Amino acid sequence: MSVSSKNKGRKFERKDESDMGTAFVKSTVWGLIVSIALSLILSLVLSFLLLLTPDPDSLTSLAAYLVTGISLFAGGIVAVRMSDALLSSVLTGVLYTVIAFSAHLIINAKGTGECAGTLLMTAYPLVSLIGGFVGRKRDNLRRKHFKNQKRFSA
Repeated sequence: MSVSSKNKGRKFERKDESDMGTAFVKSTVWGLIVSIALSLILSLVLSFLLLLTPDPDSLTSLAAYLVTGISLFAGGIVAVRMSDALLSSVLTGVLYTVIAFSAHLIINAKGTGECAGTLLMTAYPLVSLIGGFVGRKRDNLRRKHFKNQKRFSA
């Protein structure tokens, strides 16, 4: 049992396994919802901005990758902030990949389409994991680090 600096004298009790699992699933789903919603909003905004350029077709794929990266990064941050587990941010990226790949197959019913676009989908969980690392609460990490070090006084 560890003592928190906020609640001196009170000891933390471990949550039930079912509560931890529920928080994990909730954080993953909320990360996925944020990723998809942000993708839709950013796609709409960037599509209007691309219409103002002289050749919007040349920038479409770059804009799509930018939107996907930003939305997965934000979804990873949301997922890890809610459950403090990096695995939830990875699972958010994996579920986003499944949804994106399914939509890709439905739109291109003739075949899988471009191989490069399909291979880039494998990096989605990695982008979400990076967002999870950025969004992870730092005070727990610092406290553990300084707790293990001995302080020397002069």
